[in-house]
Amino acid sequence: MSSNITVQRICQHCGSEFTARTTVTRFCGKVCAKAAYKKRMRESRLAQVPDEFAGPAAQALQPGQTTPAPASNEILTIAQVAAMVGCCNKTIYNLIKNGTLKASRFGLRKIVIRRSELDRLLSMSEIAPADTPAEPRAPKPKQQPAEGWYTTRQIQQLYDISENALYTLINANKIPRKFVGADLLISKADIDSLLG
Repeated sequence: MSSNITVQRICQHCGSEFTARTTVTRFCGKVCAKAAYKKRMRESRLAQVPDEFAGPAAQALQPGQTTPAPASNEILTIAQVAAMVGCCNKTIYNLIKNGTLKASRFGLRKIVIRRSELDRLLSMSEIAPADTPAEPRAPKPKQQPAEGWYTTRQIQQLYDISENALYTLINANKIPRKFVGADLLISKADIDSLLG
């Protein structure tokens, strides 16, 4: 129902004055009403957070992060370790999978990590101080193709054949091939007998 009354009000969100058409209107428009709703929901969620997370650890949460780092637990969950290290859960799972970080399965689904294991991992991966220049890495030598094998580029240059025609020829005649790094190597004897 609409009314014919107009009331001057002050928006409870932004503080600007506006003309309300009902006596219960609190906000100047839809934008302020939505913003105030979001603020109320955020405050109600923060009020539900236990007191142990209300300290500085709760302020250290990243956006989208829900599990704060525990203060002194000896046993940690994947989410707690990820929050402490500052990475995602998948990274912790990958460290466990490749054996860098040791973990134990607790029950059927829960994986736990000892704080001492996390400390060991972090102390193991310390970086050199800034005043000491890091040793430059020597570039990897380019691997030469194995004896008895051609690269596709070598075949194209040697026999003046296009890449598409070469792949069609290899697939049609089922010529043996193997990958070494990013290079596809093709049997030298088979190519020479076919194109030579």
